[in-house]
Amino acid sequence: MRRARRGAQAVEFALTLPVFSFLISGVVDYGRYFDQEYSVEQAAWVAVRTTASTDTSDGPAAAGEAAMADALDQFGLDSGAADIDCGVTGSSPNMRATCSVELDFTPYVGLMAVPHHLGAEVTMRFEDQDT
Repeated sequence: MRRARRGAQAVEFALTLPVFSFLISGVVDYGRYFDQEYSVEQAAWVAVRTTASTDTSDGPAAAGEAAMADALDQFGLDSGAADIDCGVTGSSPNMRATCSVELDFTPYVGLMAVPHHLGAEVTMRFEDQDT
């Protein structure tokens, strides 16, 4: 009986290895995707907070875009490849800041289908408005 089972473990390993490789690649790629998606969302929050707290005479949209680029760089993402946009809408007392960012995502392994796009948009009411 022992002689007949000699190669059984090797055959079982060979049959299960592709399945485990597929699952591990998915865990790695999705983990990296969710990490970078969270970083992009945080960068958008930093940008809209900067935009909403900057005086309107000091160019809040430009300040927000610069803050987002800095935040993306700090999170290890390429701010040069990102589509960054901050804007101001409305008039006092209903001024709002909106910042959005879009960035491509490249998976490490690529065996599983993962999203290839990272993005976030955040809107916040301006803090100090003339009433």
